[in-house]
Amino acid sequence: MAWTILCSLFFLAATILESDTDSQASEYTINRPFIKIKLTDILDTIFTAKDSYLTINLKTQRLSHHFRDGRVFEYLCSTGNPNIEEGIVTNEGIFVIQYKSPKVYSTQFDSTLLLNWMGFNHGIGIHGLLGSTYYRTLGKRASSHGCVRIGREDGSKIYKNVEIGTAIMVHSENNARVISFTDDLERFSSPSKKELILFTNRNLELLYSGRALIKQPDKLIISEDNVTHNGISIGDKSSAPKKQYYIPPMKFISFFIADNLRTKKMTKLLLDSLNLN
Repeated sequence: MAWTILCSLFFLAATILESDTDSQASEYTINRPFIKIKLTDILDTIFTAKDSYLTINLKTQRLSHHFRDGRVFEYLCSTGNPNIEEGIVTNEGIFVIQYKSPKVYSTQFDSTLLLNWMGFNHGIGIHGLLGSTYYRTLGKRASSHGCVRIGREDGSKIYKNVEIGTAIMVHSENNARVISFTDDLERFSSPSKKELILFTNRNLELLYSGRALIKQPDKLIISEDNVTHNGISIGDKSSAPKKQYYIPPMKFISFFIADNLRTKKMTKLLLDSLNLN
């Protein structure tokens, strides 16, 4: 008896919601059973189990420190300038801190002392310098040979609150991927280095094809164990379509129900048999 009532309510809900969706058909591009819905900035997400992560905006010359508890601190920085002698642009991508040290001497640039060094992309890292001349360009323009320069006081704060494996995203505001924190409600996976490249590329392909909402991308955790100095791609947001395909639950059900009218008749018969009509 309970199973019969459950089935009846199921078909009734399917009929009602199917009708509601059809009444809004003019708002969508419908190609049953898939619907293209317009959503703003559907991006792929990569996850970290650490307590914080960093983002570096090459356009605004800002470094932001995001904490798991919701706090965000913004600092002025200066990134790589390819127009100066031996200068290169700071590479975009998602990286992790591979090495950190309070003091490092640059063998490439006359043993220059780098303070609160946080290296993430081969010889590229976040650091402060002695003196105050370089403060003039912080937050204003790219002026380094490739690293991310920050003020000594800011660098000290950041250094104390990051660890090996802390994620860093370098971007120019066209990233198709973002970083978020893990939680206890979802299931995540920690792939190997080779698997990470394969899975992250597949997730971007789903996004670019407009099917990121149909086949849910893998929820991947990055750390020092699977991210190399080369990092992983942040993708290109402009390559993602403005609309993504989506299968509303009731549309998915209707795909298996050949005739909506037959569903309504079946519902009526079941309700009649249960005297619920």
